Order: sequence, then structure tokens, then C-alpha cells
Amino acid sequence: MSNTLKTCESHFPIVIIGGGIVGAGILRDLALHQEKALLIDKYDFSSQTSQSSSKMLHGGIRYLENFDLELVREGLQEKNLWLNRASHIAREEKFYLPIYNDSVRPLWQIKIGLALYDFLSAFKNKPHGSVNKDDLVKDVPVLREKGLKGAGYYYDGVIDDAKLTLDCIYDALENPHIAALNYVSLQDVKVSKNGYSLILKDEETTETKTITCEQLVFATGPFTDKLLSQLDYLNWQPKLIPSRGSHIWIKKDRLPLNESFVLTPNDGRVIFVIPHEDATLVGTTEIKADVEFNQVPSKEEITYLLENLNQYFHGDINHQDIIGAYAGTRPLVKDPHHPDDASKTARDHQIYRPHENTFVILGGKYTTFRKMAADLVKDLLHKRGKAYLSHLSFRELKKKSLVTDITNVTR
Repeated sequence: MSNTLKTCESHFPIVIIGGGIVGAGILRDLALHQEKALLIDKYDFSSQTSQSSSKMLHGGIRYLENFDLELVREGLQEKNLWLNRASHIAREEKFYLPIYNDSVRPLWQIKIGLALYDFLSAFKNKPHGSVNKDDLVKDVPVLREKGLKGAGYYYDGVIDDAKLTLDCIYDALENPHIAALNYVSLQDVKVSKNGYSLILKDEETTETKTITCEQLVFATGPFTDKLLSQLDYLNWQPKLIPSRGSHIWIKKDRLPLNESFVLTPNDGRVIFVIPHEDATLVGTTEIKADVEFNQVPSKEEITYLLENLNQYFHGDINHQDIIGAYAGTRPLVKDPHHPDDASKTARDHQIYRPHENTFVILGGKYTTFRKMAADLVKDLLHKRGKAYLSHLSFRELKKKSLVTDITNVTR
């Protein structure tokens, strides 16, 4: 198959709009079922929300408070799956939860929560535990001692989020009937006798081309409401509550840690502090935001992260210690009970059918992308009169290089 819009085939049974982790997961699942499909993205694959996460595979320790137990269980199952299936880009990490005299949650409550976390993993997590103040300070001398009572600890996964997306696409492209085009945007959709006619635009050359498909999938994350409201054949009503999450990278020598931390400010947020090879990642925030491509953190968000960091660690870390920052918008589905409160909005995913053969997937979280993709592909195949083979999506990811010569990936 060709690797440019100009030479791309003119018909695909299935076209997927959106090359983030969910779109990549759907493409991979379809490829494993030997389907023919095309994936397109307006920018580069995984260039938006899917490379702007906290770089974690996790059940979501904070979701226990909202009693989203099924979501946590599902996330933990997927976390442990990918730690085994994608070990070339994922690793298990120990996370400390330090507790102070003024912490919202006492240590006994933290211990109960961590026990529940391990239970929901079917005890496949490495066991949680606790440590007293003296031992913790000995292991982590940069941690502030005043008011410190000790810490609980547990285990989650850390992942190269952009690379996982690309590896799913590389995996899919081993099927010769699969194609993936970046820097190609959807301009319009017309309903035809046998499906849809799509007008696609090459964002670099500005050339356009019309292709046809029988089934159309939107995995466009936070950009869904804006895109679908512009398509005349759909009567799309907004479903999302946009929430921006921002992160900063701190110089490794300014925050020298060997273990990860979960900070729990008294505003109810959770901030992860995760050491990587060359820098330490700190995030995330949660604020209302306009839906835009290529988001950047606000000054207020950066200040918020620095202030909370300095409440827990010595060193008076400041703006000069930041070597990088990024932001992304979460595609949270509005909760009718909390339509304007992102913090209380469940991370469950939803699948919509606004037109007979148009499928839209929203919500969810990075860790559960495989399950999200599976649910949507089941619907696609059912509509095509085919069976979904669950075992296929559990296949181990092949270890692909970022510079692998895959002719179906453009630019």
C-alpha cells in the first residue's frame, strides 16, 4: 500500500479518524482480525493528549475515593498486562505516599486504600507496605521532615506513552491491508449509497482527495465535539467537559530521587513525582480549558506545581530548575450529576452511534486503551456479521524502533 494521500487507495471498509492511543489501539485490533482499515491524523501520531499523560500505567489510586472500583480494577488489569506485553517501554515503579500531621488522609486510611488497590489487582501487584518516618528520611533525605509521620507505598507502571502509541501502529502495519497517514485531516463527510465519501486534505501540500468507506470511526479525544459539530450529516450534541493536565520536568540534580512519590495537597488533587533517566517529572493539574491543539501549561499551573513540590521537598525548586513542560486536554464525558466538575467526572469510556455506520468513542483513560479499542471493534465486527476473537488483542507488542522503515507510515 502507498504511503501518501495522493497515492493512497480510494476505498477502505473502515476509516479511523484520530491517531492517538485509542485510534492506534483500534487500528491494531482490526489488523489482528485481518480487517482492512485506514488511520489518519491531522498532525503527527500521538502528538496531542496521548503524549501528554503522566507516563503511567495505573489503576488510578485517586479513583478509589469516588468508589470507581470497576474502573480501578480494569486499569490494574491492563497495567499488569502491558508491563508483561510491552516490557521494552514499560517498567514497574515503587510509589511512596508520604503522610504529615496535616494530611487530609491519615496513615491508617492510606493503608486500607492500598490494601484495596492490591485486592482489585487480584493480588497481581507487587505487595504494598508502609515505612516509618526515620527509615523514609534515611532513604529520601530531600523529603521535608517537619510533621512527617511516615508513608505508605505501592507499585504501579511507568510507560513511554508516545512510543506505545507508535508501537501499536507499527504492529498494525504488519498487516498489508492496513495504512496510516499523518498530517492528513478530514474536511467533510457525505453519506453515500454504500457508506460515506470522505474529503481528506494533506496538511503539508494542501492537496485534497475523496475516498470512500463503509464504517467511520472517530477516536478524536478532546477535539470530538468541535469536529463533529461541523459535519452536517450528524446532529452532534456536545458530550465533553474539557480538562487540561499540565506537567513539568525538573533537573535531575535539583530533585534527586530514586523512587516515585504521590503528593496529596489539601485541595484534593494528586501530584505524581516520577524520576526518569535525565529529569524528574511532576504533574498533573486539572483546570477548565479551551480545546486547542498543541496545548502549553499556564504560568498559574507551573506555579501551583512548584509550590506543592516545595511543601514536600527541600531545595527551594524554582522556575530556573524547569527544563521542560507540556500540557494536554482530557476527553472527559460529562457526568449529568456533576456537569461542570472534572474532578468528580468518571473516567469510564462511552461509545456512540450518531449515524448508522458512524462510531464515536470518548472518555476512558490511557491505561485502558486496549479495552476501549476492543469494545469498539466488537461493535464494528458485529455490524459486519463477524465474530470478535478476544485472545488476539492480548498479543505481545513487537519491539519496534522509532526509526523502523515502515512504508505505510508517512513523514
